[in-house]
Amino acid sequence: MTRRHVHALLAIALAVAAAAFPAPVLAQPAPGGPAQTLDPVALSSLQGTDTRVTHELAIGNSGDAALQWQVTEDSDDPWRRPVRPVTPVATAEVPEPAGGAAFKPFPGHLGRPGWTVEPELPTPPEGTLTLTHSETPAIVAGSSVACSGTHGGVLTTASGYLRHFTLDDYAILGDLDVTAVSFGVEGALGVADVTVNLYSMVDPAGLLVYDNLDLIGTAGTTISDQRMTMVEVPVSGTVPAGSTLVVEVATPDLRRGGFFLGANPDGQTAPSYLRAEDCGIPEPASTTELGFPQMQLLLNVTGVAEVPACQVPGDTPWADVDPVAGEVAPGAAQVVEVSFDSAGLTDGTVLTASLCLSSDDPERAFLVVPLTLQVDQRCDRTIVGGHPDPLTVTEGVTCLAPGARIGGAVNVLDGAGLLADSAVVQGPLSTFGATDAELTGAQVTGPISIRGTTGSAVLSGTQVVGSVLVVLNRTGETPVVVSGNWIVGSLFCTGNQPAPTDGGTANTVLGGQKLDQCAHL
Repeated sequence: MTRRHVHALLAIALAVAAAAFPAPVLAQPAPGGPAQTLDPVALSSLQGTDTRVTHELAIGNSGDAALQWQVTEDSDDPWRRPVRPVTPVATAEVPEPAGGAAFKPFPGHLGRPGWTVEPELPTPPEGTLTLTHSETPAIVAGSSVACSGTHGGVLTTASGYLRHFTLDDYAILGDLDVTAVSFGVEGALGVADVTVNLYSMVDPAGLLVYDNLDLIGTAGTTISDQRMTMVEVPVSGTVPAGSTLVVEVATPDLRRGGFFLGANPDGQTAPSYLRAEDCGIPEPASTTELGFPQMQLLLNVTGVAEVPACQVPGDTPWADVDPVAGEVAPGAAQVVEVSFDSAGLTDGTVLTASLCLSSDDPERAFLVVPLTLQVDQRCDRTIVGGHPDPLTVTEGVTCLAPGARIGGAVNVLDGAGLLADSAVVQGPLSTFGATDAELTGAQVTGPISIRGTTGSAVLSGTQVVGSVLVVLNRTGETPVVVSGNWIVGSLFCTGNQPAPTDGGTANTVLGGQKLDQCAHL
């Protein structure tokens, strides 16, 4: 072998060794804000039956402001509310109301202040979701106002009622295909022509003004005499991933009646907006800034979008998390315990779920941590996370959970066993007469010797910096598997009964040879 080849192999070996302890995935710090990091980015547990194993998840903050985070779960409520603090939207400076018109309440509820109705809501079609900012689906009499010039508020002038929906706030991962908009009606007198407009903000960080809105869908409807009802208008438009949708219910000058959109004072997760040029408000302004904080619009949007399932911990009796919320200072990290419980589960069970974390990180406000539980009744002990010392297994079967890191040599003695799934070993690994020796998707910085195994012998999808010996394993009808490994060194197999198989996935050997029973693998 030439010096050049030696240097090349050494470089490969060093690269594999460096990969043994991969750095956590970090978010780029957002100027003037928090930046959430996770280590690890996924959690898996390999454990026996009727055991509880706790893993650690470090939630870090590489930004320059405190990070507020919380666990987010799916809700049985058919409405979907934001899963994190809502992205703020700035409006133009609110002018002093001017003109001959004024904001007036609906005149049809005189004598019935506080009358509350929860109208029947449209049933969202299967496969759709409905976004809302309303804490309750109620319409409360006297909550809404409209711009009116004459006739005691009976006739209303051209107006727009608006809400904004930032897709990231709802953990919508891709586009949102809008199918309908629903809104409450506190009162409609006579006949009102209503237009529903869908906009996408051109610059989501800019002002909520019409010059910054791109019309992506519109539909009209006619509403006649009614009060305290709910209306749904079919309208279509595609909201690009990561953008902000603005929904407007607009009316022209009404010569034959008036229109007051339904509202309540019961709480909202984002502002409601109103514009009415005849009342001196040509651009959307917060109803609170206009002096009507009780006017929290009942205005929702239905559509089709990809959202992750967030089942932990409510829908996963086998997985729990503690704590479920916290605050992390800049440059610090908080350790969260994620527990896997295999009580009552049978051998071979594999369960998966998503742990969802929302935060006020402006760049990565919603993160999903995949969880996987594998139950193997052979596991007497499970090692998770970092194990800084060498490991010697003298009895029972030790399982290395995915992500486990052993900081030295591993030896498995006669009659003991080792099962390792996606683990890291920084040193040589040897088994001598083990009951079971299985390494799948592992990384080993050192040679491997699997000798004299009596139950199962598996080396699959593993990166090895060193030679591999598979010798004198007697596993009866259970195949000896040597498959899809990446080895810097030689692969030598001899005296195994049955002879090793690669299952159709060949091994890659660099700087050495495939010998004897493994010559064709």
